[in-house]
Amino acid sequence: MITGHRTKAPYLPRRILLALLLIGLVLAVSTPLLYRLLVEQPRHQALEGLLADRASRGRAAVDEFVSGVTDAVDRQLSELPTSAPSGAPSSSTDPERDRPVGWRALTDLDVPGFDEGYLIAADGADFPLPTNYLAQTLYERVLSGEIPDPVAARDTQWYLYVARPVAGEATGIEAVALFQVRLDPLKSALKDTLAGTNTRLFQSVGEGRRGVVFELGQPPVRGPEKVEETSLDRWQLSLRPTAQLQADAAVSWWYFAASTTVLWGLAVLLMARLVRRNFQWRDRQWRDSGDPRAAKKHSIPEDNLFTERFVKKADSGTPSPTALPDRETEPAAEQQTEVADNSEPFTQPVGRAADPATFPSHVFRAYDIRGRVDDEIDEKFAQFLGRVLGSQTIHAGEESLIVAGDARPSTPALKSALIKGILSAGCDVIDIGLVPTPVLNFALHQHDKVQSGVMVTASHNTAGDNGFKIFARHHALTSERIAALRDAMAGRQWVTGQGALHEAGVTDIYLQTIGKDILPPEGLKVVVEGLHGITGELAPALLKLLGCDVIELNCSPDGAFDGRGPDPTLAANLEELIQTVELQGADLGLAFDGDGDRLVAVSGSGRIVWPDELLMIFVKDVLIRTPGSDVIFDVKSTRRLQGLITSYGGRPVMWKTGHSHMHNKMLESGAPVGGEFSGHLFFNDRWFGFDDALYAAARLLEIIGLREQSLDEIVASFPESVATEEIKVAMDEEQKDRFVERLASEGDFGDGAVITTDGLRVEYAEGWGLVRASNTSPALTLRFEAESRGEVERIQALFKRQLHLIDPTLAIPF
Repeated sequence: MITGHRTKAPYLPRRILLALLLIGLVLAVSTPLLYRLLVEQPRHQALEGLLADRASRGRAAVDEFVSGVTDAVDRQLSELPTSAPSGAPSSSTDPERDRPVGWRALTDLDVPGFDEGYLIAADGADFPLPTNYLAQTLYERVLSGEIPDPVAARDTQWYLYVARPVAGEATGIEAVALFQVRLDPLKSALKDTLAGTNTRLFQSVGEGRRGVVFELGQPPVRGPEKVEETSLDRWQLSLRPTAQLQADAAVSWWYFAASTTVLWGLAVLLMARLVRRNFQWRDRQWRDSGDPRAAKKHSIPEDNLFTERFVKKADSGTPSPTALPDRETEPAAEQQTEVADNSEPFTQPVGRAADPATFPSHVFRAYDIRGRVDDEIDEKFAQFLGRVLGSQTIHAGEESLIVAGDARPSTPALKSALIKGILSAGCDVIDIGLVPTPVLNFALHQHDKVQSGVMVTASHNTAGDNGFKIFARHHALTSERIAALRDAMAGRQWVTGQGALHEAGVTDIYLQTIGKDILPPEGLKVVVEGLHGITGELAPALLKLLGCDVIELNCSPDGAFDGRGPDPTLAANLEELIQTVELQGADLGLAFDGDGDRLVAVSGSGRIVWPDELLMIFVKDVLIRTPGSDVIFDVKSTRRLQGLITSYGGRPVMWKTGHSHMHNKMLESGAPVGGEFSGHLFFNDRWFGFDDALYAAARLLEIIGLREQSLDEIVASFPESVATEEIKVAMDEEQKDRFVERLASEGDFGDGAVITTDGLRVEYAEGWGLVRASNTSPALTLRFEAESRGEVERIQALFKRQLHLIDPTLAIPF
């Protein structure tokens, strides 16, 4: 319980306050200036020097590679006969003579990385060329009299293409020689030469645009970029520092530390002198006037963040049902300072959570608060949480929270108790009703003053659970801040006051905004599996708005969820959807979770398209417009994503599982698209960067409509793999994190590459396996993927042995 009182601060004349303010201003300006002059600039200059040296060596490596290729081409052409190849196809056993009329292969180019070479007759333009569209273009440019520079292009991998004319005995060009050389030797040379840098080779593609040929090295850190031209006009090397190079460029901090110590020391001495002289002057004044206060010591004012009571009048107006209300500005009432009365009992104690100190710690999870209703989370819990959230909102300089909830039977009572707690802290509430979580996030982005909110939901958990997803200034709260809420609740750290309650409807604006963003894929027949979650009414309405023929399945919101959890990532929950899609001849099916932020699709053939495969579809669509961007995906996602992202010029970023971790990483990185295997899909190109299953469904339908391909046809273009669903192994809440730590430190996973971004993911040449502590249930989560079923089983057997070495009693279902 917080106790204490405020005392009046000693009076300081205005001139002293202004002097102190001026000193503080000088410190605020001079400290970062000194840091910039004594640390940042020398480090920047050192990095520039290191980058310039490596860029020069990189250019030399590129020039040596290119000149080696062109010199070898010239030598090869000098040995060719002077007449172009011609003749009719032969039935001989010589494969070179069985190729089409007009060209023959060149097989003896003496250069590392040589793949294929062809000699194409000038009069053989009607004959099929042995390579791709680029080869055709180079062929035509040579025939027109040009000698084009070598060009890089991607086929199955990146190649350097060199085209040269071959003159005959008479005048004119009789043939074109075309050589195809792999870029692997160049990448190897640059990797050794440019250690400590993130290196990208760019190739201009016309109209001021350029594309990434390849990228080498670790992810870059903040610092200068060195762009180096090469002997090829179209090629540029871009070098950025990595953590390794930054360490090499470290500068001494002694000058900065000494300078700031002297500066702050002088400032403190000066401030102390000013204040002391003022107090001495006041004491003399009091003594001279006979004031009895002269004998008292001056008290230092106490300051506690949670001792102010904010008194506000409730708004009596009726808010508009179609817009979020702004907080009304009222004349400032005299604020009263008092300590919150924490001894006052609640009128209706519920469950065993009467004392916040007894709240179970495991309900405060890595990215939300979630637990069993009544046993772990009840109205008392919600009201305590509301008091803390309301108080922290006021302290952060905001005045309102937006609150919403899902369709669970326990949600209305918990939401009401939460709102009561928020209002009792003097914070206003905008209640937008029972809506999906994405609608709450949408409301936060639409309101010009309110940036924080709370969703009452347990997401995909069963009906017996409930909880709270919390968003502060558009960021989802994660483990550290959620643990701080637990401590604040246990310490009863809140203020008291009276906030105002508003109600608002947001769903119409939400649907209209999506409808304006999406190109309507009219005519698609779509089955919507609502799993009786809160999205059941909104998803069909959105798809009908987009011109789809909608078949509804379990779309009536019912928090009992037919006795199962509203989790679309469980194949058993998709059986009815698959049957309905096949029976109705639908183009596809879409399944949503309990609060509308997870999506899984089913193709027209009944194939489940898992969220990481949906992300592959979205990556191809988004990166075409935003090449070079990051794409965020979680540790449970398919390894096929990494190759796809790289091939489309993006940068793959593997991150922690969990909607909060992903949400915040999307905002931090500015990535245009991201997602995780559990179904959370994020768009930050034309949407707001939060996970939204309804918007993701609309984008999927847009892509299908634009491509005029079925979902089956789109997915069939991806490389195949064999992957498991999420495998849950039951484990006590208090043990699972420690178990994974032991597995990571004690496990023997052979020649696999261990990744500990979130849990333990081990990568092998043909597959990977994952073990992590579930953030939403008392269990370990496992997943496996490989190029064949046999490799999946091999990796599973290896993991099973290591798991049983730590706990032989684990019930592992494979």
